[in-house]
Amino acid sequence: MSNVLLINPSYEPSYGGAKASIVNPIMPTLGLATIAATALQRGHRVEILDLSWQQYDFRRVRNHILKSKPDIIGITATTPLMNQLRDMSVLIKDISKNILQQLIELKYFL
Repeated sequence: MSNVLLINPSYEPSYGGAKASIVNPIMPTLGLATIAATALQRGHRVEILDLSWQQYDFRRVRNHILKSKPDIIGITATTPLMNQLRDMSVLIKDISKNILQQLIELKYFL
C-alpha cells in the first residue's frame, strides 16, 4: 500500500495578521480528515502535516517529506494560499519526480 502525506498549508501569511484571524481554523480541514480516514480504511499509511497555525517554512516541509518518504502528497488550499501551494509543488518535484501530487479541496473566494 501507499504512504500518503496530506498537507494543510500555513494560514499565517494570508489570515494571521488580519483582525478577522479569529476565524482562522487551527485544525486539519474536514476534507483532509475524510480523505485520511478513507485511505486508512483501504490500508494506506497516512500522515497529516498541519501547518495552519505556524509560519510557512519550506525547510520544515522538505524535511518532513524526506523523513516520511510519501508516495502520494495531497495539499488543500484556499485562493490566498496559491503561492504557498505552488512553492510546495516545486519543492516536491525537486525531491522526487515519482511522488504523485494532488490538489485537494481548492476553495475560491470572490
